Amino acid sequence: FPFKENIGFTEDQIQLIVQCLEGVQTFESAIKLAVSPEINSVGISNRFLRTGGFKTILIPWDSSSEEIIAFLSGQASKEEQEHFLEKILTLKNQINKKFRIFSLYCSQRISNKQCMSGYRSMALIDTVQNMKPVRWQEIILDDRQGLGKDSHSFRIKYDSSSEEIFKVLQKDPQKVWIPRKKMYESIKLKYKQVFEKQLKIGKYFCSVELTEINCLRGLATLSEASKNQDMRMKPWGTVSIEKYNTFIKDDFDVSIRFDLPTEELVAYFSSKENKAKATENAVLAEKLKQRTLNNSSGLRAVCDLEGM
Repeated sequence: FPFKENIGFTEDQIQLIVQCLEGVQTFESAIKLAVSPEINSVGISNRFLRTGGFKTILIPWDSSSEEIIAFLSGQASKEEQEHFLEKILTLKNQINKKFRIFSLYCSQRISNKQCMSGYRSMALIDTVQNMKPVRWQEIILDDRQGLGKDSHSFRIKYDSSSEEIFKVLQKDPQKVWIPRKKMYESIKLKYKQVFEKQLKIGKYFCSVELTEINCLRGLATLSEASKNQDMRMKPWGTVSIEKYNTFIKDDFDVSIRFDLPTEELVAYFSSKENKAKATENAVLAEKLKQRTLNNSSGLRAVCDLEGM
C-alpha cells in the first residue's frame, strides 16, 4: 500500500484490501474518460505520485474520478519527458565515471523529481585519491535508508547529502551485514533441528525490514507450529518471515507474517498441498514441459505468472 506490501490476509489488513478494491473501481471508471493517459503501471496508494519515469503512477485509494482524470491530464509533454530522461542519463553517466555500481536505480516509492534530486547529490560527490571501490552490487535511491533485499544491496534516502551518500558507498557490505550474520548463526543453532530435520525447510530467512526481535518472534511461532503433525507433512522450500504478508507462493515456497499467531499459521497452511501431492504436481509439470519442447507447431508453453 502502495502495491501489496502492506496487505496480508489477517483481520486488521482486510480494510486495506477493501480500500484497494475501491481505488481500482474508481480508477476503472476514470480511465475510460481520460485522454491517452499512456501509463503501464498503477499503484493504489494514499497519494498521487508520478514515479519510475512517466509510465508508472500512484493514486490515492479514496480519490474521486474527477481528481484522477485531472491528475492524468497533467502528464508532461513528450519534449519535457525526453529532456528529463536526458538529464537522468547524464547524471548517471557522471556517477558511473566516479563509482562502478552494478545496479543503480530509484524505487517506485519516490517521485521522478526526488529521484533526480538523489542522482544530483551523488553526481556532486567529490572523489578523493584514496577512495575505496564501491563494493555494493546494488544501490537504490528510496524514501528510507538501510539494507536492501540482501547483504549486497543498500537503500539510500533520496534527500541525503553528498557527504552522507559517499559514506554509505565507502562502507564494507560484509561489516554492515555482521549483525544479521550473527543473528542467523544463533538462529541456526537454535532452530536447525526443527526447521531442517523435522519440517525439512530448504531455506529460511527474515525480510531485512524486520528487526531482530520481530524476526525471532516469527521463527519462534514457526517452531511452535512444527509440533503439528500436519505441518510436518507439508513440503517446505523457501520460507521467508515478512513484515506484512502471509502467502502460499507455490507448492513449496511461502512467506509468513512475523506476528501471526501459531493457531492461525497452522490453519492457514492446512490448505497447502502435502509432500506427495506437491511432488506429483512437480513431476507432471516437468513431463508436460518436455512434451511442449518438440511439437509440430514449433510453439513452447511457458508459465511466467508468479506462484504458478
